Amino acid sequence: MSGARDDLGRVSAAHPVLASRATSGQQTAPHDEPSRTSSVTWAWSSFAQLPVDHLYAALNLRESIFVVEQDVPYLDADGRDPHCRHLTGFADGQLIAYSRTLPKDLFEPGFFSFGRVVVHPAHRRVGIGRELVTRVLDHLDEIRGNTPIKISSQLYLENFYRSFGFVSNGEPYIEDRILHIEMVRGLCRQGAVS
Repeated sequence: MSGARDDLGRVSAAHPVLASRATSGQQTAPHDEPSRTSSVTWAWSSFAQLPVDHLYAALNLRESIFVVEQDVPYLDADGRDPHCRHLTGFADGQLIAYSRTLPKDLFEPGFFSFGRVVVHPAHRRVGIGRELVTRVLDHLDEIRGNTPIKISSQLYLENFYRSFGFVSNGEPYIEDRILHIEMVRGLCRQGAVS
């Protein structure tokens, strides 16, 4: 059973989304419904340009999902953030979506990458995840030329990333206690995808 837990290991009622997932085993993908993203304010920043409160909000959102909701204790602050570009999506003063892009060779030699794709639970299934990834890929397509993009996708999101032209590479593997699959996207969307 996953979810936010109190000191006794019980699922916290203060997090109703987490509690309902913990009991249902549901995993929500950041996609699938029509976009209602017009009220989201999107901004790209380098690490140095990120206001401290935006950095804190990003780390808080990432940790609340990747560590608490998914019940995976791991070090989210992996030392890569200072080298990345960060995309934030705010609505009504709250960070509701975030991702970071990794420059060529930081994830793996010969590839650009992106990760930490996260949408606040209250804003899922309305197209914000799709808009987030579209913006990430548009940015990478502007700078990467013919250099491919490689990601480590959670397996349940494989079809989501396929819809953006990613191709699975190899067999699923365990990363931080969750099944993942390596995926690669070749040429920019304007051309054929390899």
